[in-house]
Amino acid sequence: MNFFGTDGIRGTYGSTIFDRTAFLLGKSLAISVDKALVVVARDTRQSGPSLAESLASGIYSEGGNVIDLGILPTNAVSMFVRRYGADFGVMVSASHNPPCDNGLKVFDKYGIKICPTVQKQLSAIMAKAKPRNFVPCQIDGRDNKAQQDYARLIASEVDVDLGGMPIYVDCANGAGYEAAKKIFEAKNANVTCFFDNPNQPINVNCGATHPHVLGQMCQRDGIRLGFCLDGDADRLVAIEDGKVVDGNALMFALAKYLCQQQALLGNVVVGTIVTNGGLQNALQGIGCRLLRSKVGDANVFALMKQTGAVLGGEESGHVIFGDKQTGSDALLTALVVSKIFVQTGSILSYCSDYVPLPTAKDSIVDAAVVNLDAVAERVGRLYPNCRIVLRQSGTENVVRAYVEGDDCHKALSEIQKSLKT
Repeated sequence: MNFFGTDGIRGTYGSTIFDRTAFLLGKSLAISVDKALVVVARDTRQSGPSLAESLASGIYSEGGNVIDLGILPTNAVSMFVRRYGADFGVMVSASHNPPCDNGLKVFDKYGIKICPTVQKQLSAIMAKAKPRNFVPCQIDGRDNKAQQDYARLIASEVDVDLGGMPIYVDCANGAGYEAAKKIFEAKNANVTCFFDNPNQPINVNCGATHPHVLGQMCQRDGIRLGFCLDGDADRLVAIEDGKVVDGNALMFALAKYLCQQQALLGNVVVGTIVTNGGLQNALQGIGCRLLRSKVGDANVFALMKQTGAVLGGEESGHVIFGDKQTGSDALLTALVVSKIFVQTGSILSYCSDYVPLPTAKDSIVDAAVVNLDAVAERVGRLYPNCRIVLRQSGTENVVRAYVEGDDCHKALSEIQKSLKT
């Protein structure tokens, strides 16, 4: 049994993920490494404290120790694992999912999300271990300076003075609610944060999954630049003059800027199998190449590491600067985008050479149990000008369909018929 999906263990709290899940994970970490030291952080979900304390109980049960960072973005776990020389890090979060969900993202001692091999090893230990009677326990070790140190470290990564520029940030009532203000103020921005109440529901009508909300605020108030975080602040959506900047267009802007600064090693950018082909075309126009990984920022980073690429990401807003961090950090990305905006005057104009190819997408619920590769191949023969990607979601019980090309809607309709019969 494999407990892990595309991005850690995730599900609806009390239905598909439980305190005992966290306890067994903690136990497996401490079994796999003798006297394991584990760094733990969480987002603002109501189930977070109980899951974190259950995780700690499992770690303590096998002689391990825990350092609690409190509420911080996911990338803080990656950073502090390396800082403390810990064996593992765990982020208690379901990212952009609704408040009823929660999850457990696991990092290795290098601050990298654990690979499939380690996932299977931990899953095997979890399956054999007996949860016995346990109670969530208070975590002994707390880093009271983690919030301050994280903000300082992220701010130090980007050399920019925002000179009092007004910026709006939607914190999704999530993990970045406190750090966002600290980081932008450190760069002399006149920042106003919205949805920054940890006691309000995370991701509900706010954040990276609802960028139009902040877009309307920016347009109403004449604010040129805004940013939306997701629940664990590893995903960013940028807003300019009230308009959402397409995720692929943003990747092109970042690649173009690094290329002009002669900082894009190998002139290579890593995307995924569902990165729009328009980005590939735009990159070719400036002498760069697009490499594709499987979906998931962990897969993006793995290919970056393999190829030496310093920039990678997904359309959803996960961006990894390989020369700075081992994972995606929305606030770091926001600072880099702010710097480009200050120097060019417009992100939208700067990335205007990006022209998306036509696409059609669907998340197909209750799909028939079939060979997805065979369906893609058959539909591809019917519509040879389309690029088709079918995959089982790693976070939800749906099949993701992505079709790119002039006949994308016809091809998607054929796929829907195939998977719903």
